[in-house]
Amino acid sequence: MTARAYQVEMLEESLKQNIIVALQIAWFLAPTVSLADQQFEAIRAQIPAVQSKLIRGSDNVDAWSTKPGVWDAVLDNTRIVVSTYQILFDAVSHALVPLPAIGLIVIDEAHNCVGKNAVKRLMAEHYVPSKAKGRPVPHILGLTASPLMRSNLDDLESLEHALDAVCKTPSRHRDELMAQVNRPEMKTISCGHIPEPEGAAHRTPTMTRLKTVYDELDLKQDPYVKKLLADNTPRSRERLTKAFRYQETYCRSQMESFFRRAGEICLHIGPWAAEWYIYTVVSIFLKDTGTLNLENDSLADQERRYLADAFLKLDVRPPPAIPTNLSPKVQALLNALESHEGHPLGIIFVKERATVAVLSHILFVHPKTASRYRVGSMVGTSKTPGRRQDFLDLSQKDYLLSLQAFRKGTTNLLVATSVLEEGIDVPACNLVICFDKPDNLKSFIQRRGRARMSESQLYLLVEDESDASSSGWQNLEQEMKRKYEDDMRENERLEKIEDCEDLDYPVLRVEETGAQINIQDAKQHLEHFCATLSTRKFVDWSPFYVVHDLEGRPIDAHQAALRKATVHLPVSLAPELRCVESLYAWSSEANACKDAAFQAYAKLYEAGLVNRNLLPIKETDLLKDPETRAGLAVVREQFNPWPLVARAWGAGAATSRRKVTISRHDGLVCAQFELVLPVSVPYMEPFTLYWDHTSSWVVSMDPDTDMSGEVVKDGNHTSTLLALAFGHRWQVDMEKQYPVRFVCLDQDISLADIGAKEISAELMGVVGSTHLIRDTANVNHPHFCLSWLPTKPSVDLVGKADLGFDEAPEDTPYVAVKNWPKKAGFFRPLDPNTTPIPSSKPYPKVLPASQLRVDNIPAVYTHVGLLIPAITHALEAHLVARDLLESRLEQTGITDLSLVVTAISASAARGPTDYERIEFLGDSILKFYLKYPEGCLSPLKDKIVSNSRLFKAAVDFGLDRYIVHKAYTLHKWRPTYVEDLLENPPSVTETRKLSTKILADVVEALIGTAFISGGIPKALSCMSLFLPEFDWFSIEKGRELLYNEAPADEFLGDAILDYVVVTPLRHHLPAPLPNSSLHLLRTALVNADILAFLVMEWTTTQTATDISTTNPSPNTTTAAAAEVHLTSRPVPVPLSSFLRHASPELAALQHATALRHARLRPALLDALRRGASYPWTLLGRLQAQKVYSDVFESVLGAVWVDSGSLAACEAVVERAGVLALMRRLVDGRVWCLHPKEELGRLAGAGGGRDKSFKMPLNLFRVAGDFSHLASIFILLHKIVQLKSCSGISFKSQVLYLIVYVTRYLDLPWTHSPYNFIFKVLFISSQLYTIYLMAKAYKPTNDANLDTFRVEYLLGFAGVLALLFPAKYTLLEVCWAFSIWLESVAILPQLFMLQRTGEAEAITAHYLFALGTYRALYIPNWIYRYATEPTHKIDTIAVVAGVLQTVLYSDFFWIYYTKVMKGEKFKLPV
Repeated sequence: MTARAYQVEMLEESLKQNIIVALQIAWFLAPTVSLADQQFEAIRAQIPAVQSKLIRGSDNVDAWSTKPGVWDAVLDNTRIVVSTYQILFDAVSHALVPLPAIGLIVIDEAHNCVGKNAVKRLMAEHYVPSKAKGRPVPHILGLTASPLMRSNLDDLESLEHALDAVCKTPSRHRDELMAQVNRPEMKTISCGHIPEPEGAAHRTPTMTRLKTVYDELDLKQDPYVKKLLADNTPRSRERLTKAFRYQETYCRSQMESFFRRAGEICLHIGPWAAEWYIYTVVSIFLKDTGTLNLENDSLADQERRYLADAFLKLDVRPPPAIPTNLSPKVQALLNALESHEGHPLGIIFVKERATVAVLSHILFVHPKTASRYRVGSMVGTSKTPGRRQDFLDLSQKDYLLSLQAFRKGTTNLLVATSVLEEGIDVPACNLVICFDKPDNLKSFIQRRGRARMSESQLYLLVEDESDASSSGWQNLEQEMKRKYEDDMRENERLEKIEDCEDLDYPVLRVEETGAQINIQDAKQHLEHFCATLSTRKFVDWSPFYVVHDLEGRPIDAHQAALRKATVHLPVSLAPELRCVESLYAWSSEANACKDAAFQAYAKLYEAGLVNRNLLPIKETDLLKDPETRAGLAVVREQFNPWPLVARAWGAGAATSRRKVTISRHDGLVCAQFELVLPVSVPYMEPFTLYWDHTSSWVVSMDPDTDMSGEVVKDGNHTSTLLALAFGHRWQVDMEKQYPVRFVCLDQDISLADIGAKEISAELMGVVGSTHLIRDTANVNHPHFCLSWLPTKPSVDLVGKADLGFDEAPEDTPYVAVKNWPKKAGFFRPLDPNTTPIPSSKPYPKVLPASQLRVDNIPAVYTHVGLLIPAITHALEAHLVARDLLESRLEQTGITDLSLVVTAISASAARGPTDYERIEFLGDSILKFYLKYPEGCLSPLKDKIVSNSRLFKAAVDFGLDRYIVHKAYTLHKWRPTYVEDLLENPPSVTETRKLSTKILADVVEALIGTAFISGGIPKALSCMSLFLPEFDWFSIEKGRELLYNEAPADEFLGDAILDYVVVTPLRHHLPAPLPNSSLHLLRTALVNADILAFLVMEWTTTQTATDISTTNPSPNTTTAAAAEVHLTSRPVPVPLSSFLRHASPELAALQHATALRHARLRPALLDALRRGASYPWTLLGRLQAQKVYSDVFESVLGAVWVDSGSLAACEAVVERAGVLALMRRLVDGRVWCLHPKEELGRLAGAGGGRDKSFKMPLNLFRVAGDFSHLASIFILLHKIVQLKSCSGISFKSQVLYLIVYVTRYLDLPWTHSPYNFIFKVLFISSQLYTIYLMAKAYKPTNDANLDTFRVEYLLGFAGVLALLFPAKYTLLEVCWAFSIWLESVAILPQLFMLQRTGEAEAITAHYLFALGTYRALYIPNWIYRYATEPTHKIDTIAVVAGVLQTVLYSDFFWIYYTKVMKGEKFKLPV
């Protein structure tokens, strides 16, 4: 919330002494109920976090004193009370509200505090005595635009004395104050002398009858007199005597007042107005009296009926509708309104309430004003309990509605009493008319102040311009004009002083660029700098200046003395930059401000917030834009560790060993090996290798058995293991050494063990399930043994019979076997969709026993041989990661090698781990960059975490060599031997193409790794390696800086919220989530909509007390008899209401959002607590401004800055309900995908029907599409050219529009330009066709012939779409519906032709082109099926297309035999 400079000045003065600010701003005590109502609404909207209470006389305040504790209950938890003057005075006078309990009294329209005014009495009788006795008293702040009620200057001193205050007006910022107002042009209009009423001569006929009725009133029949006679008490007898002596009762007083007001209206407005006034008053009174309850025989009702009987004698009749016989004063008013130029927006001030009603009606109906002016009315609305409303005023209940309409511009002319003179918030006007002359100086100034638009006019209607009273206002206006001109001359004098001062001032110059600014440019540059600090809505970041003398004391702008200025900059800057004083002392205020601005800008340059061109820094100054990131980039080939291993083997280096255990997926240990390298063997976390869809192996390494140099068991079984698994496919070179040695610890194995034993039924019974058998006829191909068969089985029982199986011997033994897999040992589970279909035959494969032999070693060793490539791949990733850790990441202090392996492994490598989950964490850690002003934070963060910047950082760092990206596969796998690596080492200059996003992701993953390894310090150390151009503070240092400065809490809170949400998503959930789910959950938890809703749900509860009063007896109106009822209720105060601001626009938006929140809250809570899908749509309907989520993030950032504890921040997030929502989304498996993304996925993954992106175009399809387009153009040509749609079925055209809309729902995701253009053309042209038929040429539409029942067609298509869709998704069902509907959409058109029996040639051409389009799609499908191996027939499209073509067949035949030969198209009727 940013105040104007002069407002800050007034605040400073009010803190030093009680002052009256001569300026209209907010208040708490108001002179009228209307003003109190207005200010209460403004306060409640601007400060919703505290309880505000409005107290009016109509609340029966007098009765509150009859019950102890009522006022205490009123003030309990109430922080702001708004009332009229009298209410506070009465409460303090009766000791119901102790004066010391009030800290501040704000008196609006303080000029009223004269004479016996309630505030003046409050000050004199309570404030001054308390202050004299040293007791605490409230601060006083009076507000007025006109401190003088009259032209007597002594009144100002009296006002100051009455309020114990001094009158202050802004002196240091007069130019800013004067910029808010304009001076109106004053005009006086002479309307002639108004004569004094002289008996019956000035009466209208109805007035004469009214006087007669009044004179004939019988006092003895008056209800009041009758009641006194009936009471017959001493008091009633005394009152009766008084009534007869003075001839005064309520009824007689009302009749007398009625007659007098009618006479005044007749004189001032005219006879017609008097007649209308009497008629209207009587009509309304009689109407209201007719609804009285006869059972309630109160005195007031008896008096109303008595008056009603008198009014019935008047025999009133309505005057003519158009006002005639109006007074010269009204005629002058009408002429002024008629002659006013431009767009009028004005107020007419009158004295009497009844005049408001009469005059507003005249202006509403008079020909001179009725068409141009939209007239409303406004009078005071105060009500006093026990006092009857005066029906003679013609008071209405919609005055506030009129005021609101005037504020909105619905009405442009308001007729009002003095209630609109002061305080009431109305728009600036360009027309103010004083129908009755102002009562005093105050009224004149207040009315004049309403005309503050440019080129506004102020009219005074006077009897005679030469009259002394009239000339007095003109003299006053002339005096004010002279004062204004004096001010202008004073400003000119100050400008001369400013121009005369020697501005020999240093220049701020940057030698490197030559940029410079001087003192004359500084203010504009400073304004521009502050404007760039933030683009937030509802925030004013402008600098403001305070001028003072050399001692720092306030100084008047006109005072001839030296002065300095201090400029105040936004609080988002460092403390040392927020307040800067001018270097020199100046005679001119303007030059002092320029000096201060120059000094401030120089400091900003020194702080690095202004660049070398002396312009505000942008994100490009902090971070140079990297080159545009391409999708793929040529980078260095992955670091290959095996040449180093080979050289170590060749150099005879000491070996390192680790024990490796191979276990089945059920935990049974099957084999143990030693893994031997001439370098330190890195420890690998256990990982799973999937053998097939149902079984897997677990490879685990002993973390404590790195036996460097120690020989546990000699030998090298690597070649034998490879021969066991791969020897049947390619020759294993037993003379060469594999870089990794595998040494069996369980038994010694050799090549001689392969097929070492002859097979027999007995041997199979012993080892058949644990050993492999070899097919000697097929290079010892290994097989799993299933069963021994004494004879050859029937070929029908064999799943796959070898060539020559039929000729093989019948009576020899056979063995049923299962093939050894070509590929196995995958790091990822196999796709369930690729599970082989079980064979119905008992024997997958059968081989003669004579050509089979059995291995001498268990099959597990052959399994291990097949797993060697995968184990080597995993070991290679660890060696790469270790080299990266030891050579480049050593200073980060990361110790967990497995985390680094995860960070550098792309998902495309399909290794045991990948970086996606850990990159998710690193992305949130990168947001801890908090050095620059708020305006730079968000774009800077976006650049730091952008893929472009991180890709460049990865390449500059050399990270591209260490990214494991190539997918692991056994396809064409061959071992690389040590000898080959030594003889022909791979080139170190080789390159590869890699996605730039992968490199950026690996940087984030390594930052996440560093954080997991050692928290924020290690993460910051890692960030400094990749982004060395930034100063990465430690978290303690960063918090210290933020604690001492005004932090951008919302930006910081956003980063902390991201971290607090990401951490449990990664670590604390019962089971790991896939990376895609992590991103969806984070999006669902930290989006602005859900945070806004949670902010509105996060409430603190206050207790509010409602007070109501009732009168037990209808005849009793005294306060003493009233019963007071207190009702306590809890008031929830949401966190969002604590937002401080000074924006009426934001207050209105908050109110509207609160209403939407109340309406949507039940549905949202139900969806969040029990729904199966995330309520994206409901949250979107909340339409909450971003400031709501900013409030939460700011609070979170402030908590961290204040406490330094992320645990405290986590508690805040928990308290707000974010973490509870996270658990609900995870445990309930809530569908979190946004509807737009879901639709996009459906469109992109086959759910949509944009097949053309993958569909090659062919002649038939292109011809069909253009035939379809031609049919539409033929139809449009016919309609437009002939200006008729005769013969065209409107129903068929509507069906085709439905077809296009339901088929092309995937339009936003259509990749093919060809398809996109045609879809847009079809939809738009069909809409245009329907428009022409329904609007432009509707009379030619043959509705009587177009009678086909299309609901059957819609039902037919809908049923088939639901029964036979390709998939049960929205887009697929809609697509199927459109295909079936298109097949029959032509039926209404053909039915119409059948009824008429003929058609115009051009209509026939249209139908032929339309039918040809679908017919051409049949050869298109045939062609595609024949030429595209992957193309599958779309059954729905083919069947529907054939159906549609069949429907056209009869039409095609007649078209060919008739139209093509030039004859008229005719069908048999």
